[in-house]
Amino acid sequence: MKTLRKLRWILGAFVLLVGVLMGARFSGGVPRSFPVIPPYEHLTFVGQTKTAAAWAAIYQPEVYADAKRPREPIEAIWFQIQHKKGVYYFTYHPVWADETHPNALADVGYRIWRWAFYGAPSDIEAITLRIEAKTGNVSGVAYETARLDVAYDAAKPEHVRVKETLNAPLLPILLYVRTWNHLLTRRSPKAAYAQKARLEALTELHYVKYKMSRRAGPIIW
Repeated sequence: MKTLRKLRWILGAFVLLVGVLMGARFSGGVPRSFPVIPPYEHLTFVGQTKTAAAWAAIYQPEVYADAKRPREPIEAIWFQIQHKKGVYYFTYHPVWADETHPNALADVGYRIWRWAFYGAPSDIEAITLRIEAKTGNVSGVAYETARLDVAYDAAKPEHVRVKETLNAPLLPILLYVRTWNHLLTRRSPKAAYAQKARLEALTELHYVKYKMSRRAGPIIW
């Protein structure tokens, strides 16, 4: 009888887990709840008029990875642009094909959870540039990082939101992968290599499919 009760408990826990995963899988794919500037719309900075997509390419930050760490490719960098009270917010989303947990056993469960909760195992982060409409200057950058005392392969790095004020920065803005789950930093490791990828507008299809409402989003400040 005890064995039967244990089997029932295990089966019940398994059914509950599957239910939670399937519920996560089929929820969360909602459209954007905020307006963005279409990539073909023209914007003017300091007397120069270009499409939003062209400006996105000009302001695009560069992302570097530690040359001594495992290399996961960036499949694309998606951008979306918002405007609020005389300020433009250019948000860039590097899309890594995967993120590998440092514990091989934990990585299996983590991968299943990402598939269910985010719609794909891809890791998508966010880098937001604050651009002044009058001057076209980048006055700030926002992203998520980890605490300075956290190791690259820490099991569960805490996400720390950073909003930096910049004065006449040199372009492009450089960011470096800080941890295995692609939290970023502006501090360069001793050896780093650029992760290149095509720049694309973040479409509504991508926003819904990859459940962007649950992933890293633009930081408006």
